[in-house]
Amino acid sequence: MKGVDDAFLGVGDKPNLIAIEKSLHGKFYTGNTYIILSTVELKSGVRQHNVHYWVGEEAKEEDCLMASDKAIELDVALGSNTVQYRETQGEESDKFLSYFKPCIIPIQGSLSSHMRISGDKSKDTTMFRCEGEHVARVTEVPFSRSSLDHKAVFVVDTESKIFLFSGCNSSMQTRAKALDVVKHLKENRHCGRCEIATIEDGKLVGDSDAGDFWNLFGGYAPIPRDVQDTIMTELMTTSSKKLFWINKRNLVPVETNLLEREMLNSDRNYILDCGTEVFLWMGMTTLVSERRTSVTALEDYVRCEGRQSNACSVILTEGHETVEFKMHFQHWPKNAVPKLYEAGREKVAAIFKHQGYDVTEIPEDKPRHVISSNGSLKVWLVDNGSVTLLCTEEQEQLYNGDCYIVRCSYIEDRKDYHLFFAWSGLNSVNEDRVAAASLMSGMADSVKGHAVVAQVFEGREPEMFFLLFKSLIIFKGGRSMAYKNLVSQRSDTNGWYQKNGVALFRVQGLKHDCIRAIQVDLPLKQSLLVREGSEPDRFWEALGGRSEYSKEKQVKDWPADPHLYTCHFEQGLFKAKEVFSFSQDDLVTEEILILDCVEELHIWVGHQSGVLSKEQALDIGKMFLQAGIHQDGRRSIETTMYIVTEGDEPRFFTSFFNWDYSKQTKPTQVVVVVFAAEKVAGDIVVGADHARAASGGEDVHLGLYREATQGEITGGAVAVAVDAFAVSEKPLLRRLVAGVVELDAVHGGAAAVPALAARVGGGGCHRDPSPAVSFS
Repeated sequence: MKGVDDAFLGVGDKPNLIAIEKSLHGKFYTGNTYIILSTVELKSGVRQHNVHYWVGEEAKEEDCLMASDKAIELDVALGSNTVQYRETQGEESDKFLSYFKPCIIPIQGSLSSHMRISGDKSKDTTMFRCEGEHVARVTEVPFSRSSLDHKAVFVVDTESKIFLFSGCNSSMQTRAKALDVVKHLKENRHCGRCEIATIEDGKLVGDSDAGDFWNLFGGYAPIPRDVQDTIMTELMTTSSKKLFWINKRNLVPVETNLLEREMLNSDRNYILDCGTEVFLWMGMTTLVSERRTSVTALEDYVRCEGRQSNACSVILTEGHETVEFKMHFQHWPKNAVPKLYEAGREKVAAIFKHQGYDVTEIPEDKPRHVISSNGSLKVWLVDNGSVTLLCTEEQEQLYNGDCYIVRCSYIEDRKDYHLFFAWSGLNSVNEDRVAAASLMSGMADSVKGHAVVAQVFEGREPEMFFLLFKSLIIFKGGRSMAYKNLVSQRSDTNGWYQKNGVALFRVQGLKHDCIRAIQVDLPLKQSLLVREGSEPDRFWEALGGRSEYSKEKQVKDWPADPHLYTCHFEQGLFKAKEVFSFSQDDLVTEEILILDCVEELHIWVGHQSGVLSKEQALDIGKMFLQAGIHQDGRRSIETTMYIVTEGDEPRFFTSFFNWDYSKQTKPTQVVVVVFAAEKVAGDIVVGADHARAASGGEDVHLGLYREATQGEITGGAVAVAVDAFAVSEKPLLRRLVAGVVELDAVHGGAAAVPALAARVGGGGCHRDPSPAVSFS
């Protein structure tokens, strides 16, 4: 292929085609540049190519230019349908880091083409800073006390022991990722033969490992308080968008207030600066030489005065734009249905037939797992803030002016599951819709077993909803008081279903077990059957004249590949960040995550995420839809949303993951008791929500915090209970301890309290499975 390096010929077609030994993947030298190709076949059959070129901080300028040139050649070899990312050492994208779990640790120096690595020559003691919650960002820092802070987690690797120092302001997710880094170092640098010590920021008493750790720095000294540097971040995120077209390496500004797709011409290349990221868009008719010049212009631009050289740079070709790029434009036309990378299904069938095989139909993709068919169905009508259970005959007859709660209870893997749907008819009123969501949430909380709730709207129901019914009929009209009041104000009951009247129904469904009939408006005039090819002149006149039209069969869009997002609030604003190459381990109990499948959302709620109700989780899903994150365009706020709670994951959710059920735990009921005295003395009087010492001259307050699930008991919760009894500033209060016991194991009486106090008197909050105390 002209203008393409021979090393790139045939790439993307052969699995595991590599230029570097697989054992060396993830080992990057600071003096080199690398090109990484990731090829993924989507559900549509299209191959998605992502090209990353990584630039070490000590790499030569000519190597950087060569890397960008070779990335362009690789794009040409793949049909100019790649997305290219410029990765700078220390500022790599999450997508790039997700390829090399648990981490990448750049090695000082460079690797020449004549060398083979037999092992890492590391220093006696090295120190790393670990950040990131779903991917680990590991940076080697100077071995000095001044490198420590309270926000991150640090790994100190010595000859015989690896220390893991967790800053007091670091998250649990970051600590977990840092522990993966420690295990990686132990296996790869110490051959699995070394000790691991964990050090908590600010905790020194009685810990020999902490003493050994601080001795490495010449003794303990307090770490300065963290200084938040948000000025640059605010400047970068609030800066306005700038669009330039590239004219022989010169940037010509495109003056505009709003970005439109029509501004991008196929015979030009453009740079779009969005503050934290810079895009290079290359028109499909531009020459390879022009693209190389444009990449050089991009490199010059990100190095210009006052601009961070580590800004994320993304290079795109017309027709293969990422959603992140499209989101910066007001209106971006929807892409056509993707075609298979290889020949289409019909062509493949023709080839097999020509070779003598009897092929009547190519089998469809493996269907997605749905709920068990052995379930029982119940349907309630939502009316005036309450629900009415429908009889069996009425369960499959819904009205589009009403809202219903549908519950399917079934057994799967010897566990009881309950799937709730809050269905809102097309013409239902908002009052009933709000009530349906609230009532469904309460019903789900009251059942025993695993409960999942979903909010669906008429016309956007998932296939799983129709599978619950043998047949479903949706009538026009309604029975709820709120809907009847609305109709009476309009004095319009035309089209309502009447048992003795005439009604027209649209019957649809691809399979016999999910067919539904939906009432539609009766035609005002007599219909006339017209066959294609025999149309009378008046037919075409009514359509504005005869013209060419598409003769292809309208098919359903290809199923979209799922994307996982972690959600949080930052200064009151909703934020969502994609988790690349996701797995079950990314479902962290402190977080809210959204699995986006385009046609539906699965909102996964961790026990310690702070979400107090399923209604609140639904609101988060609506914020996600309103933000228009990832998918093309703004989707309807009526997209189906499932609320999945940690520990209650059904199979139709776990099928998106390589699920390990041994990691799935159901929290048990626990009781938290807080001791606010130096010792327990005398008789104990136990009340409904407290306990105190009746004698001994000193009251002992044993405050029952409350019954809660294990996931709800956090350090903060215990601290609140402690503060409630902290009526003195005596040093004694610093010795407060809390004991956590399983509710099922709690029995006995008030006399058991001293024994519990003795067990937890050693300090700390811990689980004690043995019988202890009960409260009357």
